[in-house]
Amino acid sequence: MAEDRIAWHPALLPALQLTFEQYLDALDIQHEQPLNTEPLRIDALIIKKIRDMVIDNPITRIWRRVNVFEYKSPSVSFSVVIQKV
Repeated sequence: MAEDRIAWHPALLPALQLTFEQYLDALDIQHEQPLNTEPLRIDALIIKKIRDMVIDNPITRIWRRVNVFEYKSPSVSFSVVIQKV
């Protein structure tokens, strides 16, 4: 019997937008950006448009200007790829 798969990715962008709703003017949140040729994609890309803006959220303590997110499911850890930009 095939394993039932839940599509978590469609919920990621709205969840990020809700989490950072008070900072949406200062962030550029992009969904599923191609990395190379198909099928490689990142799950989300968040770019701080205002470099010195402080975002009051625990996850943003490790942020840089460009932040790449990889999300698999609630049972698998959430990854943030740190970029030095």
